[in-house]
Amino acid sequence: MCHVGLACSSNRPTGWKKQVAGGSVDLPQSRVPWGETVFTKASIREQAMATRSGKRTFMAALVALFGLVSQPLWAHAHVTDTHPDDGAVLEQAPARLELQFDAPIRITRFDVSGPQGAVETSEDPVGPPSERHAAVPADTLEAGEYQVVWRGIAEDGHTMSGDYRFTIQE
Repeated sequence: MCHVGLACSSNRPTGWKKQVAGGSVDLPQSRVPWGETVFTKASIREQAMATRSGKRTFMAALVALFGLVSQPLWAHAHVTDTHPDDGAVLEQAPARLELQFDAPIRITRFDVSGPQGAVETSEDPVGPPSERHAAVPADTLEAGEYQVVWRGIAEDGHTMSGDYRFTIQE
């Protein structure tokens, strides 16, 4: 039930104001029925501003909380090292081709290609989860550009893939 001209001030829980010409007059609590709230244009505007501000603050806090709580869910294994290094120019063929990760990963694909096409490896890195995977070329690698393409599954179930290149000089 509304009383025209009466307003409840949220920062004055015990008092009511009556809008009169030239200002407002405090009314005793007993003059206003309990549970009835009447708003003036100004108090509606103030409450709307406070509500929007409160919602924005709440949403910002909620986003920050979820960001902190779910951060481990975003973490995937990352390549920390390759041998040879990505983009390396070597004077002689490497004995091993390696991938190192910051968390265990199960390699499901490890393909090496060079100037003559696919390169066979005598030691296959496909296998159980590990932080380090290595392959040994079956034959000595000839001079030219090589690419190692890999794919794997991290412990969190995410599929990951990548590649790196190196060159062997003549």
